Amino acid sequence: MEEKVLGRQIEKVLASIEIPKEFHKWAMDVLREQNEVESQDRTRILENQRQEYDSIVRKIDNLIDLRANGEITEDEFSRRKVSLTSGKDRIELLITDTKSRVDEWLKIAENYFDFAEQARESFGKATLEGKKNILSSLGSNLTIKDRELSVLLPEPLELIKEASPTIREIHSRFEPQESIDKYKDLARRYSESPILLRGWDSNPQPLR
Repeated sequence: MEEKVLGRQIEKVLASIEIPKEFHKWAMDVLREQNEVESQDRTRILENQRQEYDSIVRKIDNLIDLRANGEITEDEFSRRKVSLTSGKDRIELLITDTKSRVDEWLKIAENYFDFAEQARESFGKATLEGKKNILSSLGSNLTIKDRELSVLLPEPLELIKEASPTIREIHSRFEPQESIDKYKDLARRYSESPILLRGWDSNPQPLR
């Protein structure tokens, strides 16, 4: 396939996921609000995990005392210590994951929205290497059949693609309106759409 033909098809895909900056801002505001609402649940989870961790640490300390006093054999000490240490390591990983998962999730979401907002314009200005990078970010399953490019988008970009017609329809009501209240009006319209309020995957895969 000629480079120009392929380029036009890639631009068409990028146009299908393109979002305006106002929607990008609104979507991230919504995700951050959801994060705040869910923070109490995460706090309770962390408290339970820390209690379990402290309990295991106390058991390890008691086990060391038992061995020091000669109340258990070396083999019994080693066997029980392996089990307790494994449990302690597991809880440490859970605590770390609980604390970092949401921040990482928000970062990945921000990257997808950045890509959707900027990729089409960036593609038109990019070098050949830059265009390859943008194309690789569209998904891992890229095929050409009968001179037609087929792309299986990552789920977050697929959700953005599904929402794109609704976003464009909402914006068409405001163009060429420009005012300090434009974002507020758009945000209200976004919030009224069940399509745009669809939940975001809590474990999206990062852009490559």
